[in-house]
Amino acid sequence: MFDIDTQVDTVVACCVLHNFIRLHNGDMTLPDRATMDVNESNMKDVPDGDVKYKKDVIVFNNLRQTGNEMRDAMAMQMWADY
Repeated sequence: MFDIDTQVDTVVACCVLHNFIRLHNGDMTLPDRATMDVNESNMKDVPDGDVKYKKDVIVFNNLRQTGNEMRDAMAMQMWADY
């Protein structure tokens, strides 16, 4: 449970991300100039990141697939009821 302000911020952030992805035709690579304004001293190397979080990524992908299937089933049912 999140307060209403956090819920609104979450929806707005999702919309911004959605529009950004559409603006770049779904290309998930960063623009060439994306790191121009980033101070390199703030960057962190995470050498064990892939090893440490690999299971989390697999679980996340499975959850995302389940969510996609639920969304599609709801949409199909709504369409059938229409």
